[in-house]
Amino acid sequence: MYSIATRTAGLLVPLFALRSERDWGIGEIGDLAAYCQWLGSAGHRFLQLLPIFEMPAGERSPYGALSTFAVDPIHLSLGEVEDFLEAGGEAMLPGPERAALDAARVETGIDYDRVRTVKRRALEIAFARFDLREWSTGSSRAARLRDFAAAEADWLADYALFRACQERQAGASWTEWEPALRSRAPEVLAHARQTFDRDLRFHTYVQWLASEQWTAARRAASAAGVALAGDLPFMVGRESADVWSRQEEFQLDTELGAPPDAFNAEGQRWGLPVPRWETMARGDFRWLRARSRRAAALFDAVRIDHVVGFYRIYRFPTTGAPEFVPPDEGDQLALGERLLTVALASAAGTALMGEDLGVVPDFVRASLVRLAIPGYRVLRWEDDAGVFRDPSAALGRDEWHARHVLPGDLVERGARSGGSAGAGGRAGIRGPARRGRDLHACGACGPPRWPVRSGIIPRHGPGAGCLRRARTDQRPRHGRATQLGLPLALDGARARRSRDGRPP
Repeated sequence: MYSIATRTAGLLVPLFALRSERDWGIGEIGDLAAYCQWLGSAGHRFLQLLPIFEMPAGERSPYGALSTFAVDPIHLSLGEVEDFLEAGGEAMLPGPERAALDAARVETGIDYDRVRTVKRRALEIAFARFDLREWSTGSSRAARLRDFAAAEADWLADYALFRACQERQAGASWTEWEPALRSRAPEVLAHARQTFDRDLRFHTYVQWLASEQWTAARRAASAAGVALAGDLPFMVGRESADVWSRQEEFQLDTELGAPPDAFNAEGQRWGLPVPRWETMARGDFRWLRARSRRAAALFDAVRIDHVVGFYRIYRFPTTGAPEFVPPDEGDQLALGERLLTVALASAAGTALMGEDLGVVPDFVRASLVRLAIPGYRVLRWEDDAGVFRDPSAALGRDEWHARHVLPGDLVERGARSGGSAGAGGRAGIRGPARRGRDLHACGACGPPRWPVRSGIIPRHGPGAGCLRRARTDQRPRHGRATQLGLPLALDGARARRSRDGRPP
């Protein structure tokens, strides 16, 4: 079990950014093993990923997924799929798909639609081979697929049926399906399962492949001494298997969002459904428990997105002004602690962290402390009476509950006290570090081992622009060592001394 009580250095890297020479235009599950080996060799023990759950076609945000359980097939490594290789591999792709694959591999960005189209065709080829050689003969691999389907039936059955119906409806919103299918009439669902049997098996097969590859990746990460952390979105998209199968547990005539803040005077509208916690409570929060168990099965630690949403929701009704629900602080506190207690119990054995950035009342952070759920701090946002803290000095303070410092947030080390405003115009900070190639390749170690375009931090030597791990000899507050994520700092002063021939 990974312990949050251990001071840990690591990186946050979206899975889609783990590009490699062998990928199909996006970071893949199969790339995690090599990357974790590098992380371990660099002294890191923690890799935080963004959500990996399946997104709808055309969606780019993993926080509006079509399932809070199904791994996105776009991240599958087709080069490791036995059935695809035995069917002939890439040579079996039709001409247009092969051309699309070649283009995706050299693309500096990610063409999601192109990658999805190519991988879907490859998975269809793999499944056709599996269906013919394994399923129809009742092989041992067919038995493994049946066992997987039975073990994950709580979410997989509805997900596979939703995807099959969605495709038969040409991708139309489930709210536009025929009334009986939309409202999940039992006789209509039974008919659909029988009619779409092969389609259901295909989507089950794809999730089985994802499970097999993810298990191998976690094993490799563990062998490298690296814990994998996931990101649990607060809510799911309207166009999701979750909402279709649990319509009574969501308000579809209101919209989830965030209140006004320094960045948006009108607040944020996220287009996500609002949960009916009182309805879920009558079912003992089965959905929340299942999500937490699924996260625990996939990861060593889990970041709970928008943790304040468990205490209070900011919703935009169809008519009227936006509002917090529940409105009273006492009710908010009781609700949040009840929901998070359920999540903690269901994810037993997995460390939970709460993303408590943005407009968060003080009572929420105090509650997280009582629940032993560490929160976050971003160094560039921390200030004392309007004076931003020097990041290098902050690394030595003992009051940080937890923090993530992303590669884009790295700053040069300033004076520990009394520094003047730098390029960024902030008192006490010497200004932002140079970004781009200087951050990824230093003079002492040559070109990075990982492509700069992928956003991956390579191995570094003692030259200019090198990264160092944060100090780990200080104890954070609350008597618990809960410093996680990306505690990195760009030690510009040390790099300059080394470059000038002076001792660092």
